[in-house]
Formats: sequence, structure tokens, C-alpha cells
Amino acid sequence: MWQPLLAKAGLPYRKYHATRHTYATWMLDAGADIRWVQQQMGHATLGQTADTYSHLDAARHQTDVEALNRYLTPPKARASKWALIHGPSEWSVPATPLESSGKFGCA
Repeated sequence: MWQPLLAKAGLPYRKYHATRHTYATWMLDAGADIRWVQQQMGHATLGQTADTYSHLDAARHQTDVEALNRYLTPPKARASKWALIHGPSEWSVPATPLESSGKFGCA
């Protein structure tokens, strides 16, 4: 039954399980909730889904770590790090409004 469906769709042969794995991978990569993918795949536990697919998206893990760093890093430290990487600019975040080059009544 699988091979005739692929032929009718004009797709090359691919094992059913590989197609199922691709579907789950693409769904998670697109941002689908892992609990929903678990239900779609019929996995008994969330751990089964996570163990099978969580290793596939290193970029997502890096993005999550960067988001956590932004949350945990105080604004002044972020501004200092930005200035070190990109150099001073008019977009640098001042530590306080009074340090913003004479604005707000400061000489």
C-alpha cells in the first residue's frame, strides 16, 4: 500500500518509518509543541519523543541558551558587552538616563 501511494504522489521510494521520522523532525523544527508531536507520533511518554528528536536541533539549543543569558545578564553588562563587540554608538544603552551625554539636565 505504501509504495503505490508514493508512486501516485510522484515521490521516490522511502521507507514509511523514515517518512514518519522526517515528519516529526520537521514539526519540531518548525516550533511545534513537543507534547503535540508526542500525541501525533503515538509515543507513550514525552521522554520517548524528547529522547528520539531533541538531539536534532543544535541551533534551537543555542538560541535557548542565548535567551537565558539575556534574561540573566543585567542591562548594564549587556550594554558593556555590546560596546566591546560593536564599539560605541549612539544606540549604546546608558547605565542611567543621567549618563546619556548631558541629556536630562546633566552637564
